[in-house]
Amino acid sequence: MSTFHEFGASTGAAVMSSVAAVSLAGGTPDGFTAALLVAGIAAFVAAGLAAVITPRRPKAQPAQERTIADRLP
Repeated sequence: MSTFHEFGASTGAAVMSSVAAVSLAGGTPDGFTAALLVAGIAAFVAAGLAAVITPRRPKAQPAQERTIADRLP
């Protein structure tokens, strides 16, 4: 789990800095806005994906009432 976390963080930082660098190369300060927009969209997609693929908790089964007579051989 930790490896995936580190890989995701480094990939996200690389993508954001690439988007910002390409936008800043044009001479406008809009690169940071574009990078944050890309990060926001990625976070939104990741949250939706996590909501879909995360397994649900099983529903609790109602307890069966057992009497002493049920336990006797």
